[in-house]
Amino acid sequence: RRKVLIFTAFLAAIFGAALAILADQSVLLLLALSVLYGGSIMPIYSLSVAHTNDHVAATDFVEARGGLMLVFGVWQRQRVGA
Repeated sequence: RRKVLIFTAFLAAIFGAALAILADQSVLLLLALSVLYGGSIMPIYSLSVAHTNDHVAATDFVEARGGLMLVFGVWQRQRVGA
């Protein structure tokens, strides 16, 4: 799962950079890159949870998932700027 997570994050970074660089191009290109970026960024949380569960003892699942939710929530709040 680590390789899949790294590959997905790499794809998201590539599509995000392409969005930033090509933002002033055509609307159709912007829409296509947005779909690709969204499709690559969405599974990252699920992959992170699965990877964490692979490496955490069964008794620590709740604490580990709570920590991931906290980090993800802080990241989303910073990203949105609320």
